[in-house]
Amino acid sequence: MRFGARIFKTGLTVALALYISMWLGLENPVFAAIAAALTIQPSVYRSWKNGLEQIQSNIIGAFVATAFILTLGNEPYIIAMVVMLVIAINLKLKFEKSITLSVMTVLAMMTVPQDQFLKFGMSRFALVLIGVLSSFVINLFFFRPQYEKVLFARHKQLMDQIAISLRFFLDPGRDAKVSRQDIQNMKKQQKSAEELYQLLEEENTHFQKIRFSQQRKLVVYREMIQLTQEALRFLEKAEHHRSNLDNLGEPLQTTLADWLEKVAHAQERIYLLFEKKLRDLPSSSNDDLIPSLPLAEFQAHPEVFPVILYAEEYVSQLKHTVLMIQQLHASEETAEGETTA
Repeated sequence: MRFGARIFKTGLTVALALYISMWLGLENPVFAAIAAALTIQPSVYRSWKNGLEQIQSNIIGAFVATAFILTLGNEPYIIAMVVMLVIAINLKLKFEKSITLSVMTVLAMMTVPQDQFLKFGMSRFALVLIGVLSSFVINLFFFRPQYEKVLFARHKQLMDQIAISLRFFLDPGRDAKVSRQDIQNMKKQQKSAEELYQLLEEENTHFQKIRFSQQRKLVVYREMIQLTQEALRFLEKAEHHRSNLDNLGEPLQTTLADWLEKVAHAQERIYLLFEKKLRDLPSSSNDDLIPSLPLAEFQAHPEVFPVILYAEEYVSQLKHTVLMIQQLHASEETAEGETTA
């Protein structure tokens, strides 16, 4: 059993909502606890964005519930009508994520006796708002996730796995079924890396002042994610044409194997270069380190042209990623020089 930061944040949010509700003397603090648990988000920006949406949605739910209970009462069929109306309004405003909490607000307010509505209905609406605000406070001050650190580790691991797959792709002992499964697993890791990058970008771009150097670093991370995306596209296309590649003559097999080794080596250098564990080479050297497949040698085998085209796109992204890292280093050196001066 593993308790991550998200679980701890949810527990703290519920506790905070309950304590505030009890301190204010509000009855049924469970509504605040439910609202807090439903609105916790993985990042500060998303918590802020989601919180604003939830507040607007709950105001809509409270307004509609108040209007109906004061004019038509709170019979079950009236409550059902209000629930349907509130859902429709939320969908119209594209507040899909807030529907659950908005409906809960309606039910919390309309299930009290009509003659006590103003006292208890508004109290329950306040409880929901307390839960929403509690989730934002916890996200802001506790367990702020280190997205860059996690993204770096996970994506580097994915890059290393891709390099291994490239090196052993033509190995006669490699099982095709296992190879296809490896590609699917790596695609899942790629999806996870993309989600982490999105969280990192949101946190840096929308919710805090971002330095120019950090902007450049975000661009490099995006390029590296696109690199693994192109690599997986190539591997998937190559696996699809596996039989055609296996039927190539020995000279072409050797050419392809040498190319796979070189691009695997180039991909492994990416993070070493990014961490400045390798020195930047002149741009002209990239063509030698990351060669393209010689198209002329494969002209007699049009059945493998799709693989060659995907290989070219992969090489192009490799070169562009290296260039972006070099530009990042150059801008950092310029900034350090200006600071020193």
